[in-house]
This record gives sequence, structure tokens and C-alpha cells, in this order.
Amino acid sequence: MHSMPWGLELLLHEEICVPATLFKIVLIAAFPATLGCSGGYDGLVPVSGTVTFDGGPPPAGGFLSFIPTERVEGRSSRPARATFLMDGEYQAMSFKEGDGVLPGSYTVAVTCNKGSIDYSKKDPFNAASYVAADYEGQKLVVEENSDEITLNIDVPLKK
Repeated sequence: MHSMPWGLELLLHEEICVPATLFKIVLIAAFPATLGCSGGYDGLVPVSGTVTFDGGPPPAGGFLSFIPTERVEGRSSRPARATFLMDGEYQAMSFKEGDGVLPGSYTVAVTCNKGSIDYSKKDPFNAASYVAADYEGQKLVVEENSDEITLNIDVPLKK
């Protein structure tokens, strides 16, 4: 009998799809942890605040995506994310809950949808969004060795 690492043998047999799929998911989830993490958690700056829509509370919970637009020379960049509920409060995370963002420049995109996405529509994401279509996101610059940053974001509500 030949010996293969557990999981690899399962991947070779299509009839055992649940463990093979689980194994693939674990491999895919673990792989990014090995990439682009030089410096890893060093220098993260906590970023938190409140999201409002036209000065009022969000119409639903949603997500923030901190998209790197420029990195600090000699440092890696990494997108960050955050979630907010109806109170609009959020804390940004890059690696783990609330750890912050790496120094650099970001555009903060806001996603806040009316229920589920109807993919039968011509522009399904815009149709479901509470965010005005012309909203380009909030700019954020995080300097090295910054103290905690409070970034309040007021989003135009789609009319």
C-alpha cells in the first residue's frame, strides 16, 4: 500500500468531494498568509470612526474597503477592511480584528446594499446600493508612526 499525505489522496479521488473540497479551502485560506507579509504587523495604525449617510445613520450595515493607492517606500502594502452596523461605527483591520492599516495612501470604498443582489438586473450592484453612484470614496493618508486615526465618513445617499 502506498502512502500519501492526508488530503492529497482525497484530492485524487473525485468521489470523495467533501473532504477534498475542505482540503482545498484550507490550502487556499492558508496560502495568502505566506505572501507579502514582510514586516507583517509592524507599524499598523489603528483607524476607526463612524459612517453616516447624508449626515444620518446608515440605512443598513455595510463594509469599508481600504484600497491602497500609494505605499510607503520600503514597506509592503495591504488592503484593509471594516464592517459597520446601523450605528455606523467601525474599526479597520488588515490581519486581525481592529489591528489597523499599514502606512500609505488609501481610497476608502463604501458598500451598503438593500438586501441581496439581483444579478438579473443590468447593473446589479448599483441597483442594490444605497451609495450614490458618483461617490468616489474617502481619501486617507496614514503616516508612519501615526497615532490612532479617527476617520468619519459621510456618504451621499443614492436618491
